Amino acid sequence: MEEPYFITTRTFTVGNQSLAVRECGDGLPVLLLHGFPDTAETWDDTLPVLADAGFRAIALHLRGYRPSSLAADGDYSVATIAEDVAALADALGLGRFGIIGHDWGASVAWAAAALWSERVAFVVALAIAPSRYVHASLRELLARPHNLYLAWGPIARWWLRRRNLAFVESCYRKWSPNWHVPEAHMERVKSALSPTNRAAAAVAHYRHARLGRPLPPECGSKVRVPSLAILGDDEPSSRKRMFDTFLGDAQPDQRVVTYDGVGHWPHLEVPERFHDDLLGFLADIDA
Repeated sequence: MEEPYFITTRTFTVGNQSLAVRECGDGLPVLLLHGFPDTAETWDDTLPVLADAGFRAIALHLRGYRPSSLAADGDYSVATIAEDVAALADALGLGRFGIIGHDWGASVAWAAAALWSERVAFVVALAIAPSRYVHASLRELLARPHNLYLAWGPIARWWLRRRNLAFVESCYRKWSPNWHVPEAHMERVKSALSPTNRAAAAVAHYRHARLGRPLPPECGSKVRVPSLAILGDDEPSSRKRMFDTFLGDAQPDQRVVTYDGVGHWPHLEVPERFHDDLLGFLADIDA
């Protein structure tokens, strides 16, 4: 990069929500969505890469994650967060935009692309396949049991915060066994999740995935936008099968890539490879 790009922060009122973003650059807008356990700062190395490539990169703090507000209606379902994305795009005056998402952010990205395919220029999704291919099988629950017990309301909140958020460290060790997580990253994530109300909001994603507002039927259709789906090879075999099934349905402008020796956070574990693949994919996008 010839000159550094400075990340600015802004907050928008969208309906009854306050949504905060981190952004830099100009060009085709790209919204970046984080997952759990994580924060919007997970994209801080990617924002200037996108800006340098001629994109306007905008990382959203999902509802419930400070400095965005808690959900005024208590709703943390994927469908509602997808509506946050569309409403934020309206507030920013965006026409067409791309979406990059990781974990829950990937689920939201796929949903938004299904619901507003005329506006979503592309999707880059890490770790999670489109909902059409995601199934809560016994094998998946055994490999990732948190999807079950983090849906247990107050018990889940207690479990997340117990022993100085030891569960967060456990997630990183188990989900990305070959990655030495930087201490600053871990402390930032734990700090974001330490307040009781923020911990409750984070685990509410899991409860609402099972008991909350369902995804609209359109989200079960085949992906209709250009996409790049990335999976670490250290993910459970059940998730690999989901990506394999998606690959079987993929169109010429839809790619599925697996990273050897990588776990749940490809963009942080091998950032150079991720950025190379990302920019190679975006080079073929018709802005």
